[in-house]
Amino acid sequence: MFRFGISACALNLLFLVGATTMCPDACAELSRKQLREIESVFLPAYQQGETLSIIESLDRLMRQMSDEQAAEFDRMLGQQQIPKSTHVMVRARMEVVQMQLDPRKKLPRPSWQELALTVSESESQIAAITDQVAAHEDLLKASAEEGTFDQFESLIWDAHVLEQKLGSSIKLAKYLASMVEGKQHLAKRDLEPDQRALLNRDFSDLEKQLTDTLAGVRERDLIARIKRLTHARKILDTTSELKDRYLAAWSIDFDGPLVMEELQRPSEEINFHSDMLNDDQLLAQLEETIEAGMTAAGELLLTKSRHLHVGLHWWTRGRYGMGPDAMGLLKSAEALTSDAALFPLLMPETMPEAQPSQEDWLGGVPEYNRRHQFIWAWENRSILASPKITKTNNSTTRNFQRQVTSETQLSRFY
Repeated sequence: MFRFGISACALNLLFLVGATTMCPDACAELSRKQLREIESVFLPAYQQGETLSIIESLDRLMRQMSDEQAAEFDRMLGQQQIPKSTHVMVRARMEVVQMQLDPRKKLPRPSWQELALTVSESESQIAAITDQVAAHEDLLKASAEEGTFDQFESLIWDAHVLEQKLGSSIKLAKYLASMVEGKQHLAKRDLEPDQRALLNRDFSDLEKQLTDTLAGVRERDLIARIKRLTHARKILDTTSELKDRYLAAWSIDFDGPLVMEELQRPSEEINFHSDMLNDDQLLAQLEETIEAGMTAAGELLLTKSRHLHVGLHWWTRGRYGMGPDAMGLLKSAEALTSDAALFPLLMPETMPEAQPSQEDWLGGVPEYNRRHQFIWAWENRSILASPKITKTNNSTTRNFQRQVTSETQLSRFY
């Protein structure tokens, strides 16, 4: 999933903002109102990863700026290694749809100018995603059953990332189509011919292309899992190395049921393009591979590997996952009433590596506190003090020592 890359020097942009107001040779001077918006709203929102605030702020800026001012704004962002404004806007909108929120209820409706810019930038980003899909296909073709667990894990993780990106792109195409359709009754004033052409494109065709690409990525994910199953069976038969046996047992236990469920779908639902997946003997071969792997691993190792990897999965979500609110620490308020908004988190494309605490290295440490720690520190708590009552010889006496109890009422639960 997407995460905003935050430049360590982003605050220096404030100095550039101040310099712009004093520079008589600036190619397109930004107004004081625009500079205040950038300094007090957009930059803090960008640094803190507040997606909704980023969209709201950029929407106000884009409506106010001329083309020359927008170019100057992007130049200033580029000097601090921050993507251009349209790129940030599209990624923010994609993050919103990825988090299962209804953007039409949460976000300001874009102007025609912003829609044209968003469509243009979306096409550029979608093209970059399809390039990544092609590279992933080449890597899978180059892999073999003799590959390592690390290689297969990388292929499967990359497929997962691409599936999320393509899913977001499909939702974005639907969102753009609904935005354009919802504004058809308005005159498209002040638009250049190329902008009109962008807004008149066939979004349903774009959605179909992305859906077909997504189906191809899912096929390759399935093929990678089948190859990992074959490799796992071989490891369990030939090695006593505990780490490799744990990984092999996990593959048999996790990949096996997932692959079998996919291949056993009704024939009318299956439309594979891969010759390997259309092989009539594949299902029987996999059944034999999984059964032999489970026998070689044994129930104890299968159970231990399952517990280990499930625990690692939830630890990773808790440590590196980010919600859309409170600098990534909280999920959306819709999570209180919507199961669809309760589960998703924004995860880094490249997972940080855990490092020993004594090393002076921050690359594997998240830039925020653990969510549960933050919530307990942030919520209000009420302290109740009550006198301790004791009974002695059928008479009640009041002890001056107080028994202190605390009652915590959370206004949110995630």
